[in-house]
Amino acid sequence: MMCLPATAEAKVPSPTITAPIPATVTPGDPSRDYPFLETDVDLASYGYVEQENFMEGAANQYTTPAGATGTAINTGYPYKTRLVVRRPISASALNGTVILEWYNATNGLDVEPDWFQTHNYVLKHRYARIGVSSQRVGANYLQAWSPAGRYASLDVSNSKLQGTSLRGANLNGANLAGATLIGATLQSFNLGGADLTNANLAGSTTQGASLGGVKWSNTI
Repeated sequence: MMCLPATAEAKVPSPTITAPIPATVTPGDPSRDYPFLETDVDLASYGYVEQENFMEGAANQYTTPAGATGTAINTGYPYKTRLVVRRPISASALNGTVILEWYNATNGLDVEPDWFQTHNYVLKHRYARIGVSSQRVGANYLQAWSPAGRYASLDVSNSKLQGTSLRGANLNGANLAGATLIGATLQSFNLGGADLTNANLAGSTTQGASLGGVKWSNTI
């Protein structure tokens, strides 16, 4: 597991957020027009709400030098992905910090091991938490999972971003979960009107080297 204080230094275009994406049926309905990984934790008892949102924009590609901050080498790669937000209903209840977990897709679908292991602490201490589908294999699974087409428009498969700098993990690590999501989204995304002062990047992944392309700090 990695948990790094994070804001990407490289400038990226602010994405477009479509929120929330409502569920039209209850979990278990064969259409599956509800959020994948909808939590079974009783969020309401903690004063929390869960919302699924779509995010789209243009990502950068970075060099990934060992032990150093990378630089943008290409820009303008379109993507569309989803964010699962769990936050206090009252903006005043947020402690000022959001934790971003990019979903692990090693088994071919999104999973959220960090939320599973830490949700009691997150809820008790009033953090906001955002999960993101940042890997192509996870997005492809979502499209097949929902017969209703809930995720049909997701796209993190820009072929120009495949290759050695990202280890073939398209829009992963330093691109989407790093520079684009942390640097731009958290500045433009309204967590119920709450004030954010810190962001932490978390994830259990085999793509950790992708983080070499971004310099991190803990101020949004």
